Amino acid sequence: MSTSSDNPFAAPPKAGAAVGATAAATPAVAKPAAVTIAMPGNAHGAINPYAAPRAAVVDHEEEAELADRFQRLRAAIIDGMIYIVAALPVAVFNGKPLGIGLSIAVFIGLIAWNCVLLARNGQTIGKKASNIRIVRSDGSDAGFARLFFLRMMLFWALNAVPFIGPVFSLVNILFIFREDRRCIHDLLADTKVVDAGAR
Repeated sequence: MSTSSDNPFAAPPKAGAAVGATAAATPAVAKPAAVTIAMPGNAHGAINPYAAPRAAVVDHEEEAELADRFQRLRAAIIDGMIYIVAALPVAVFNGKPLGIGLSIAVFIGLIAWNCVLLARNGQTIGKKASNIRIVRSDGSDAGFARLFFLRMMLFWALNAVPFIGPVFSLVNILFIFREDRRCIHDLLADTKVVDAGAR
């Protein structure tokens, strides 16, 4: 008995039925997910397959260590001794105009030198000798105006107030024993003292 496939005069099978039957007999295969690779492009958005991959580079500056209390004490002693030396000509010349003039000249010279050091590195003569410097509380440069007017001049003005000055000076010194080692004049000027060698 011949089948329709053996009969050359048989009508061809319908296209829709053949396709449907084939689709039903063939199991569905999941297509792999498309993978998108980001390639560096130029300014017009075109992709350059030969360009090196780019990555964002972020600079992390290590925070300098706080100056230890001995370094700060040594710097304060040096700064104080320098100004005492500036007054020696007055004693040497027994208060004569020459001695007074020399003392004033030396004092002005020391102030000018300290101003230069403050503007350059946030240091005084004593701090430079002790290898420490003054910075903002966030580690950035403090700037000359902040150091000179807020940290020094305001501090000297408060020290000069009768009765209050000596108490303020003592409390200011005791603040160095806090964990952040910031004295009152540091808090007023939003500064801290760090080790200059640890930058």
